[in-house]
Amino acid sequence: MEDGYMLGLLFAVLFCGLIVVIVINENKKIIKKIENIKSMVAKEKMELLENTKFYKYESNNNFLVGTSYIYDIVEEETRVEIMLLYKKIPNNKSGINYDLDCVYMSKDDFSEKNLKVGMCVKTIHNTAPQVWFKVKEILNVEK
Repeated sequence: MEDGYMLGLLFAVLFCGLIVVIVINENKKIIKKIENIKSMVAKEKMELLENTKFYKYESNNNFLVGTSYIYDIVEEETRVEIMLLYKKIPNNKSGINYDLDCVYMSKDDFSEKNLKVGMCVKTIHNTAPQVWFKVKEILNVEK
């Protein structure tokens, strides 16, 4: 081996290890945030989320319709950011069954739908592999 190979290998291993530690730490933060939000959701709303069944969106088969919970709303200058908690199909046994996402909406649409924190809403979820189950838009308020 030439000089520097061992040093380069050492740096590569340390760099990969650092990336793994960062990813694990971020995953733990997301799981903790999801659990914190779930603990604040009313029991009947949690049951509604827990029993969510996804079905094909009639207008486009590339999307599914499900139920999401609004846990926060942030009004910006020209639009509103609506933060959602929703149940997803776990891809493995140790996977968490919930995920967080946000949807942007014009202020006019927001006031027309009369959305508030604590509501369950019907949402359209993308089925493309790159963005599996990300929320595309809010359809209406769940009764």
